[in-house]
Amino acid sequence: MILEDGRWLVFLSFLLAMIISVMRLPNFLPDWLVYLDPDWVIMVLFYWVIQAPERVGLIVAWLIGFPMDVMLGDPIGLNGACFVGVTFFGWTLYERIRMFSSMQQGAVLFGLLFVVGLVKATVVHFIQGLEWSLIFLGTATTTVLLWFPVSRILQILTTRYVGE
Repeated sequence: MILEDGRWLVFLSFLLAMIISVMRLPNFLPDWLVYLDPDWVIMVLFYWVIQAPERVGLIVAWLIGFPMDVMLGDPIGLNGACFVGVTFFGWTLYERIRMFSSMQQGAVLFGLLFVVGLVKATVVHFIQGLEWSLIFLGTATTTVLLWFPVSRILQILTTRYVGE
């Protein structure tokens, strides 16, 4: 059943990550903090791909990407393609990445976020005509800084409620 194998935890973590991703900052905070907004969905996707690759696959990654495109106003398929790339990379090396320390996993995540940000910035530049910049490095940095507590929380929840 869905309650016994932990799929509910995967679903809820993705749902929460998607909700947090589209939340706006309060008005009293400075506008430049938008550039430091972490990529919650990729962080959760990376966690589940390396910890439970049998639960999260390419189709799940693509299906999560479509509503993110709609909610964020990105070109349709852009987030799905990026999420599939992250999932494929994680699937290919999950046994090795799982043995890394949290710092090393954070470095791998930063590299993935750098490539994803580069792809997104280039595609948006060509499709929407927006100026190309390295602003995505702020997103990658804050995502990696939040990787340590978020991965630990998900690990505790997985151990407590799924028993792995």
